[in-house]
Amino acid sequence: GPLIRLAAMVTVLCLAQYGTLASMVDIWWNTTTYNHGFLVAPVSLWLVWRRRAEVAHLTLTPALGALVLLAGAAGIGFLGEISGVNLLRHVGFVGALMALVPLCLGWDFAARFRFAILFLAFMVPFGDFLIPPLQELTADVSVWMLQLSGLSVYREGLMIELTSGLWEVAEACAGIRFLIANIFVAFLFAYFSYDRLWKWALFMVLAVVIPVLANCVRAYGIMMLAHVSNNALAVGVDHLVYGWVFFSFVMILMLWVGGRFADRTIEDPAMQPVTPSTAPHRSGFAVLLAGSLVLS
Repeated sequence: GPLIRLAAMVTVLCLAQYGTLASMVDIWWNTTTYNHGFLVAPVSLWLVWRRRAEVAHLTLTPALGALVLLAGAAGIGFLGEISGVNLLRHVGFVGALMALVPLCLGWDFAARFRFAILFLAFMVPFGDFLIPPLQELTADVSVWMLQLSGLSVYREGLMIELTSGLWEVAEACAGIRFLIANIFVAFLFAYFSYDRLWKWALFMVLAVVIPVLANCVRAYGIMMLAHVSNNALAVGVDHLVYGWVFFSFVMILMLWVGGRFADRTIEDPAMQPVTPSTAPHRSGFAVLLAGSLVLS
């Protein structure tokens, strides 16, 4: 059946791109910023499973037109292989995984469950290039806030010196972990809460702006707390505890405010009737063969 075709094609993809998949899993496992990568596929499957009753109203006819998408993703992956750029390899793999859905299950299914398919993009470990500019922004804003608080501040690059001690805005202080985690959670929250596009867009903009500004406030708060306590607080393990408690509070507050403007709750909306497609039947074997050739 259609699901067997999809499972077969996903298996072929994973075998053909085992090195790329292993590279992504290694990053998910060893880099805390991307630990959420392990959750993406299960969450995507759950998003489909919770609306499984709708599948009975769909015509699962293979869409050979999706071979164009699959070929494009394979091309991106190939460029990554010959250039040694892991990001292109990862984008090519995940793009091919997404293209296999309409290829095996049809455009009706892909349109109905487009969010679950697009959600797979979070599998790509992406965002490290933002660390240097985030470090600079954190240093700029925190120094400005320290000066507003009346402290004498000397800055050289990412080093910030107060009369009570010397600080560095290290990579871990850039806030990239919280930013990506916040976007991941906010994307799911928007899906369950909003029907209007402008609310989606506004909430996702806030999901980027708020954690970036919050990280600047966190850095300022840590330095200020250490300064007024003569380095008795916010310099050891409590530095990390303060940071994660602060970030958790910011995320919960953002979701609470976002929930006040929700169009609906997490429960499924009333199922909309689906008009069965009149697309011609296509051989499942032809889909498997064509897809395998493209991946090869």
